[in-house]
Amino acid sequence: MVNFALPAACVPWILGGCLVALLLAAVVAVRAYIQSRRAPYYFLREQARARSVRAVLAILLLLALMVGVALAHR
Repeated sequence: MVNFALPAACVPWILGGCLVALLLAAVVAVRAYIQSRRAPYYFLREQARARSVRAVLAILLLLALMVGVALAHR
């Protein structure tokens, strides 16, 4: 069996980095959502919608990573 234990000193840095990335992805998602509603042309709205979907998926992935790291450290 492989031991995936993280050093205790690394966990806060990993969680902090994930939190910063999560906040950046949230800003991108909100800005893209606003642009998807207000862009003058259809293709610009669709590109912004796709960008916001990717950002939301990144947020979900980062949340899952943070929960996994926090539970593994417990």
